[in-house]
Parts: sequence; structure tokens; C-alpha cells
Amino acid sequence: MDCKSFEEKISLYIDDMLDEAEKDELELHLKKCNKCRILFENINSIVNYAKDCEEIELPEDFNEKLKIRLKEVEKPKSYKNRFKILSMIAATFLVLIISISIFTSNNSKIEESSMYYTKEAAKDAQMSKRSRISQPKLDRSKVSNYDASNGMNMDKGNVKQDKLEKRKIINEAYIELDIEDYDKVFNEIIDYVKSLGGFIEDSEVEHQNSDFKERKEPLKRGYLRIRVPSDKFEDAIKYIDSLGIIKRKSLTGRDVTQQYYDIENRVKNLKIQEERLREILRKAEKVEDILMIENELRRVRTEIDQNTSTLKKWDNLVSLATINVRLNEVETLNKRIKNVDKNIFEKSKEGFITTINNIINLFEKTIVFLITILPIIILIFILFIIAYFLYKKKH
Repeated sequence: MDCKSFEEKISLYIDDMLDEAEKDELELHLKKCNKCRILFENINSIVNYAKDCEEIELPEDFNEKLKIRLKEVEKPKSYKNRFKILSMIAATFLVLIISISIFTSNNSKIEESSMYYTKEAAKDAQMSKRSRISQPKLDRSKVSNYDASNGMNMDKGNVKQDKLEKRKIINEAYIELDIEDYDKVFNEIIDYVKSLGGFIEDSEVEHQNSDFKERKEPLKRGYLRIRVPSDKFEDAIKYIDSLGIIKRKSLTGRDVTQQYYDIENRVKNLKIQEERLREILRKAEKVEDILMIENELRRVRTEIDQNTSTLKKWDNLVSLATINVRLNEVETLNKRIKNVDKNIFEKSKEGFITTINNIINLFEKTIVFLITILPIIILIFILFIIAYFLYKKKH
């Protein structure tokens, strides 16, 4: 027998409710375990003392008073527990709401700045898929000699070294600026791009929400997609940087030299193949051979057109660099120290007015925010009431 079993059976042993085998086992354990023997002696002395005490009857209303007293003792503790649980629920909902609003705001800015780079990638992927269309097969046994006789399969390694030295780089940039006068900067960029021999490929402008009621017009923000000659790319970047405060900037240069000359070489091979097929077609006599050769000619012509289109597109992107410009009109720019032309009292007055306006602005935004999330607050309140009644009903 172990100590745990002894503790479970000690009361039965004292009350003489065990059989002989269990008694012998328990007494043997008492002899071996000093801890259990001390425990037995203490309990036995308490029982003997209780037997010698005079029995006193309880008052008649003892049970009712005991229940009332127990309820009074449990009330403060249960109230505190309920308050803690409900407070944690409300805090969790509030943190969740704030996190979602911050994440949504940041995500919209990231998507806005990255969408300009996905257009060209999508166009390239679409062009690549079109270039892999399936074509009807030609029975090579009927025209087996035309490839070997004219050297159709040219080695790609025969591209001339001077061509490889003339690299094909697609330059692209993204610049985001804070400016004071949107219309002025917009017109300056247009005039400068035209002077470089470039053009505005795309542009858009919109009004942003302004908290400055004293302005006659709301602040503006817009986007320009500029194309300039590649040799003027760096000059255009430096000029645009000088027009405001740079908030974000990225430059990319994609080297398509190897792909360009591979496709160019392939187009030359396809044209030789096309000419050879036309020569075979003029000599063909059977209708079956004529139809087969025409199908092969159609396939070759389609592949030539697709690859030529890709080369023209790359020529355009290489010769004219792309600059994506995001302009954000702001109230003031602190990019250089201005001369002091006001005394300390006027500055103090302006600072005081600015502080009051900021406090009013914060108060207005707080009211707008509370009204905006009012449905969520009502939902949290309903959940709070339901949780309260469920807890009260359970206890």
C-alpha cells in the first residue's frame, strides 16, 4: 500500500469499516511509513477529542443565515471576475478595429505605388503565351531536304560581338514628390519633357480631402507616366527630384540583350524558312502537298509576326525610358530655411492659433471616428449584455 491509498482509507480504518485483509495491509504500512503514522496519530487524537466534547445543538435559523452569509462573501469576487472578462472582450474588439483600419490604409498605399510596375509585366506574360500557340504538323518526309540544303538551323552562338556590345536596357523609374503648387510643377514637367524630345504617355489628377478650410481650392494629387529618350533618363530624374521633397523613389534597369538578339536571329531563320517553303510550293503538284505546305507557311508567318512585334516593343522601351511620377500637393514644404520676416509676437499668435485649430481638428476627427464605428460599438455592447446575462444565469 502506498501513502495515497492510506490517506483514502484512514477514515474507514478509524471507523472500523475495513475487512481483515485491508486492516492488516494498512497496519503494515503504518509500521513502515513514519509520515503516515504521524498523520494517523493526529487524526485519531482529533476524533477522540471530538468524542469527549459535549454535543451542542445548532440554532434553528442557522442554515438560512449560513446561505445569506455565503452569498455576501461570493458577490464581490464574482463581480470582479465578470468585470475582468467583459473588459478583456471589449479591449480585444477595440484592438482588432484599430489594427484593421491601419492595415487597410497601409495596404492601399502599397497597392497604389506598385500598380504602375505590373502593367508591363502583364503585357510581357500575355505576349509570351501568344507565342506558344499550337500549330498543325507538317509531314517532314515530303519536304525533308529544305532544312539541310539552306542551313536553316543556325547556331545561336554566331551572334556578332558588336551586337552583344550594343546592350538593350529597359530603364524605368518611380518617383513620389510632395509639392506646394501642383499646377505649376505639372506644367514645368510637361515643358521639360517636351524639350528633351519626350512626351506624356498618361496622366491623371484628383482632389484630396483637405482639412484646411481657409484654402480656396482643395489640395491635388496626380500621376504622370513620362517617356523620355534613354540618353536623357538620368537628366530627367535629377530635374524631377529638384521640384519637391522626395517621399519615395526607385530605379530599375532590365537587360534584354540576350533575349533580343535570340529573337532577332530566330526571325532571320524563319524568313529563310519562309522563302524556301514558297519555293517548294511553286514546284508542288499534288493538292495534298500544296495544302500541307500552305499550313506550314501560315505557321511560320504567324511566328514571324509575333516575334517581330516583340522586337518592336522592346525597341520602343529601350529607346524611350519610362518615368512614373506621383505628385502630392501639400500645404507647406520645409525643405530650406527661410528668412525671418515676422516678430516673436506674431509667431506666438500664429502658433497659438495653429494649436487651437489642431485641437479642434482632433476633436472633429474623434467625433467622425466614433460615429463611423458606432455600429461596431453597438455590436460590442449587445455582446456585453448577452455575456453578462449568461454569466449571471450560470451563477
